[in-house]
Order: sequence, then structure tokens, then C-alpha cells
Amino acid sequence: MHTTLNLLLVETEQDLDCQLRERLRLALGCPFRLVHCRDMATALRQVSGLAVDVDLAFVDVSPYNARESEDAVLALSEAAPDVPLLAIGPDDHKRALRLIDIGAQDYLYKEKICANHCLLRDAVEFALKRQKLFTRVVERAQNDLEEKNQVISWMAGGYSVDTSVRMM
Repeated sequence: MHTTLNLLLVETEQDLDCQLRERLRLALGCPFRLVHCRDMATALRQVSGLAVDVDLAFVDVSPYNARESEDAVLALSEAAPDVPLLAIGPDDHKRALRLIDIGAQDYLYKEKICANHCLLRDAVEFALKRQKLFTRVVERAQNDLEEKNQVISWMAGGYSVDTSVRMM
């Protein structure tokens, strides 16, 4: 992990901020900085304007209905596609699956992570590792595509087709 892990928490209520800070302090083996945004607009400004170098983001979807939860996750994952996003909310498996489908890397049950800091540690470490792996896979695919495009370009430049000759 980094020397200091930069985390973003989007939460409309203040109740999770203190609990999450304490749980992260117990769970992580490194220093961290947690930026708390009370609304999605502020969070989007933070990540879009690169005001904060964010390694991982948490979004508390508890106070939102299903549609608002989806909008929040989608907006943040589009604004910061390279930042792993962990949604935190009530024990709702259907909602969790839907949020993962649209961009959350994981869904954490609020009651469980507040009760067990090891679950939070695992979720953070796994999300960061998955993001590194995903980045490597994308870079590898881009390099492979670039190599293939160079070969195609070379082949296209080395051969010409005379379309004026008629085949009999």
C-alpha cells in the first residue's frame, strides 16, 4: 500500500464518519487520510477537479432509495473510473448486486463493518488489489492492440492493391 492511503467518504449523515475512522485505524496497517463529503456534488468536485488524490472511495447509500443509490454510484464511478468504489448500506442483497453491476467494486453491510474491522480491512485491501490487477490487464490489452495496429499498418503500407485491373 501507499505511505498514506487517501480515502473519500460520501455520507449525508455524520454517524458513519467517526465509526469508519475508528474501524480504519484498527484495520489498516498504514496511515490514512479520510476526506468526508456530506453530499455527492462535493464529492464529484473533489474527484473531478483532482482536489484530492483518492485511492479508494466509500459511498454510504443507506439514506438513499434504490434509484438514488444507483445514481450516486454511477456518478462517482463515471467521475473517477480509476478509483475503486465501495458502497456501504443496509443488508439488502438485491441492492448490493445492482450497485456492483453499475460500478461499485463491492458492497459492505454497514452493521457488519462497524462490528468487525477485519471485514473492512479485507474489503479495502481486496479492492485496491483488484484495481491494480484491472489496471495491469487494461494496460496489457492496450499494448497488445497497439502492437497489432503497428503490424497491420506496416502490412498495409507494404502492399498495394490495384483496383483498376479487372479479373477475367
